[in-house]
Amino acid sequence: MSDPMASSYAIRTWLDSPSGKSHLQILQIICSVLMMGVATAIVIFVILSPFREIDHEPNWVHFTLAMALTSTSLGVGFSLSSIKKPSSDPLQLAKHATWSWIITYATLEGPAFINLIFFTLVKSNLEKGILLGVTLCLLTLMIVRFPTHGRFLESLGASD
Repeated sequence: MSDPMASSYAIRTWLDSPSGKSHLQILQIICSVLMMGVATAIVIFVILSPFREIDHEPNWVHFTLAMALTSTSLGVGFSLSSIKKPSSDPLQLAKHATWSWIITYATLEGPAFINLIFFTLVKSNLEKGILLGVTLCLLTLMIVRFPTHGRFLESLGASD
């Protein structure tokens, strides 16, 4: 059995190396691009399909479908963090953590876009408000889970 302190030290040393810093910066750029895509889409969709003065009766079909897809994607995205780590090699751990992060962000971005598409289809201001609110919550979740140095270390199995 390997010593966890030695493993943690190896991971921290690797992450502080130029290769590790570059790996983290690339992951941060990818996550930033995914977040900016959602933020830009929110602005565009709100401009294209604004709230109306006359409120229609809610239909709830689009809303129910959007919430079902959102909750399924969230479950898949967060279950990725529980997948077994491949080895104790820092580079392999970093690759695994990077792919987990990218897939998690993609599973958050997908429902955000679906909610925005349904935002344009519904006529009820209540449904529009809820769909926009859920999209903003997904974007907030992406911002809160952004891969910082400490979070990346934690996902590799080391402490800061």
